[in-house]
Amino acid sequence: MLKRWFAIAFSSALLLSAPGFAAGSDMFKGKTITYIVATSPGGGYDTYGRLIVRHLQKYLPGSRILVKNVAGAGNIIGANMIYAARPDGLTIGMFNTGLIYDQIIQRDGVKFDLTKFSWLGKAAEEPRVVLISK
Repeated sequence: MLKRWFAIAFSSALLLSAPGFAAGSDMFKGKTITYIVATSPGGGYDTYGRLIVRHLQKYLPGSRILVKNVAGAGNIIGANMIYAARPDGLTIGMFNTGLIYDQIIQRDGVKFDLTKFSWLGKAAEEPRVVLISK
């Protein structure tokens, strides 16, 4: 559990230290930022998203940050929505990084390219292992 909270704190610190996110920055003043969570409300990802948004709001005074839950297709719909958003910094979000497998197998409905996302941080650790045998 401690590792999970450390990961959240580290991700938040990384996100808030990015250019344009510095305290006192006017870049987002008067603007609405949409934070897409690619799951339904009430689960772990939703909790992470709302925790991060709470801190973003603190460090981006004058902005309005809305959490938008976009559930469906195992996070694919939400990831597609983040990917299709204008690259103006006003749409950010989170989804399960296991979507890498959906992209690799070219699953129907995948419109995103994970290599073209701008990554800010990660709220949890998830080791990935591939085993191959005869």
